[in-house]
Amino acid sequence: MSQSSLSSISYPSLLFIIPTLNSSHLLPALYQSFVTQTFVLWRVIFVDGNSTSSHQEALQGLCSRDSRFSFISQSSHSHLIYGAMNDGLRHALPHEYVLFWGSDDRAHSIYSLQQIASLIASSSPTASITHFFFATQYFDAQSSGRPSRFPAGTFSVRQFRFLMFLGFVPPHQGTVFTPTSTSHLTYDESFTLAADLSYFLSTSLSKHSHIHSSVSTIVDIGSGGESSRRFLLRIKEVISAYIHAFGPLFWVPFLLRYFLRLLSLIPHLRLNLPQF
Repeated sequence: MSQSSLSSISYPSLLFIIPTLNSSHLLPALYQSFVTQTFVLWRVIFVDGNSTSSHQEALQGLCSRDSRFSFISQSSHSHLIYGAMNDGLRHALPHEYVLFWGSDDRAHSIYSLQQIASLIASSSPTASITHFFFATQYFDAQSSGRPSRFPAGTFSVRQFRFLMFLGFVPPHQGTVFTPTSTSHLTYDESFTLAADLSYFLSTSLSKHSHIHSSVSTIVDIGSGGESSRRFLLRIKEVISAYIHAFGPLFWVPFLLRYFLRLLSLIPHLRLNLPQF
């Protein structure tokens, strides 16, 4: 690509919404992974859920070092982590592309945000493209290197719903929500651990949704979070979301979801994904 072509590309602005709760010991690694990025059109909003004063002081210290970081306190009316995400969304600007990361996440490489911005810019997104999916992987000792990804390609809403029925689930931290989708996004706070799945299943019913998915890994995530500690509650909520979406056939995506999880543990395995 010529220099003139590069200069004519309009890159998007990225907003990362990161809920925190007494997790100041995790923030330096996350902070460092942002400030070393080659792409600079981004900002971070920490949404703090009534943490201790020492944690809030640590947040203030990070934010004072770089103006692209800020933090707000979670509303007393919002519920747990999805409530914090909803609170953060209210501070998104109309042109920003939004991602939700956790305190224990970090950018996969110094080029991660550039990868995001370049795919969005090269796709010339219209109002019909509502989400971009990227791959994620776990970095801790429990699940080191295990990938999480959605099949690559551009999918209509019908194709997206079919893939969800086959048990594929977009990695939440790997999802980029376009300005079109964030204007309609509200997480269902009746869910403690599976509101993201409920949202994606609802999105698969939208007549105008289109998905662009890449296999590029953009974020490394920890596997020791709330979902791991409250596994039975997550199972219950996953079943509830699938029942709401697929009725008596809920067991098909439920079983396939965890079968795909098991397959992802096999090194170098390549799945034969559905063709459209």
